[in-house]
Amino acid sequence: MKAAVKQEPRPGITLTTVPEPTCGPNQIILRIAAAAICGTDLHIYKWDETGRHHARRLPVILGHEFMGEIVEIGGSVTGFRIGQRVAADPAFTCGVCMACRTGQFNLCDHREVIGIDHNGAFSQYAVVNPALLYDLPDEVSDEEGAFLETFGVGVHAVEKAGLKPGDTAVVIGAGPIGLSTLVCAQAAGARKTYLIERHSPVRLNAAKELGAEAAIDADETDPVKAILDLTGGQRVDVVFEASGSPVALQQAVSLTRKGGQIVAIGTPPQNNAEIPLLPLILQEISLIGIRGRNHMTWLRAINLIKKVNVAPIIGPVVSLDDIDEAFRKAINREVIKIIIRPN
Repeated sequence: MKAAVKQEPRPGITLTTVPEPTCGPNQIILRIAAAAICGTDLHIYKWDETGRHHARRLPVILGHEFMGEIVEIGGSVTGFRIGQRVAADPAFTCGVCMACRTGQFNLCDHREVIGIDHNGAFSQYAVVNPALLYDLPDEVSDEEGAFLETFGVGVHAVEKAGLKPGDTAVVIGAGPIGLSTLVCAQAAGARKTYLIERHSPVRLNAAKELGAEAAIDADETDPVKAILDLTGGQRVDVVFEASGSPVALQQAVSLTRKGGQIVAIGTPPQNNAEIPLLPLILQEISLIGIRGRNHMTWLRAINLIKKVNVAPIIGPVVSLDDIDEAFRKAINREVIKIIIRPN
């Protein structure tokens, strides 16, 4: 079968032919219908410091955001059927560490990921653990199914924030996760949502299409001043920092009202972000971190994505043969979320 493989510790990816996976008694084989390129995939493709940190087992077939159709079921597996459309949580967890035992599987001490630690979905077929699969209703398209892994982060972030109807929110960073968070904040009843992004017409236009009260280009306007002007100096209830920029995390403090909350989603490079503590203390601003999603998040994300508009975030859809060009466009920020169709 055709597959996109990270073969060597250097920039790039190789489209090649590999053997089709075999199905063990406790496994399922999917025919991959749609797989999305993630920011982590871009780091691995570029083979930068972040990419080297994640991809420690080469060669490996990339692709950890995906959905597909069940074509083979192991003899010990029940509850699934041939032809069933499913989305996959890519994260294997140990089930025995304290995080797993308390239901926080996204924080597992021994977490491994399909498409990073094990062969993934930039291929025609993939072997998966049935425990990681979620049934997709007909109302959810293949592209939306592949997007659920990302969309779920936005669902998880808004839930952890405890955002209430009538609240106001700022999202910093208009990548797929930031835009998903914007959509989820609106779905949770946010009265006004604002978005901040460094110059990227594609992303800023998507934010406007998705209903942001304002989409602020941080390269052209002081974002803190802009938000203060828009809110009459009141600032906002919740700031979602989804860019990973250390500067943006500092700005988040200035954008959050007294007693408000900052939700850190983006990961800063080299763990070097600094944040002013005095305003957090004197203004009782809460700061929480978000990682991935959990089981209930998947179920809520599947239900929610049927009801909201994510079309401005997703696309284009390209074949596996064009995956190298797709990576180039994603790295150059010409698109937001590219979907690969391997079959």
